[in-house]
Amino acid sequence: MSSDLHAQASRLLDQLGRGLRWPMLLLGLLLVISTAWSGWHEFIRHATSDRMRAVSGQIEHFSARLVRRAETGLPAGPGIMVEQLELEFSARYEVAGRGYQTSRYSLAHGNRFTPGSPEALAMSEVIAAWTPGGRVSLWVDPEQPALAVIDKRVSPEDALPVALLTALGGLLALGLAWRGFRTQTPRTSK
Repeated sequence: MSSDLHAQASRLLDQLGRGLRWPMLLLGLLLVISTAWSGWHEFIRHATSDRMRAVSGQIEHFSARLVRRAETGLPAGPGIMVEQLELEFSARYEVAGRGYQTSRYSLAHGNRFTPGSPEALAMSEVIAAWTPGGRVSLWVDPEQPALAVIDKRVSPEDALPVALLTALGGLLALGLAWRGFRTQTPRTSK
């Protein structure tokens, strides 16, 4: 009975693979490429974070507000509306005698955070001590002095489960496509 069930499942996968081999090939390649692309960007963020050096800067202005946005990132439109804590600030700093300005808070999250998240709570604690004209510690990339942030932490554990599931889905789709190309189309006798 087990071998009969296995044979039926194998025939079903062969039929599915033959019928969907091109879409599965395309889907698998897209998923694997997107996982590689995301992994590359995560690697770049980690490399940038590791080489950043602390400098002192001066806060020009700052404000934090709660905004509602569509899940698509547009100010209004279809989709689920989500609340985000958005930080606007500007700080000036110098590297090798040259002046720069930054408005980016976090290397990983930019300036938008989910209310109540650990990142939003940490950011709220940091800006509670800020005053316009006050000093602030910034992290600057020596290779790109125009890139400075207040929070240089990156957390790969946020992206790892999604990357693993995406890669697994891509490999399964490629496997199904391979099975579809490997099996012969049944010939009908005339």
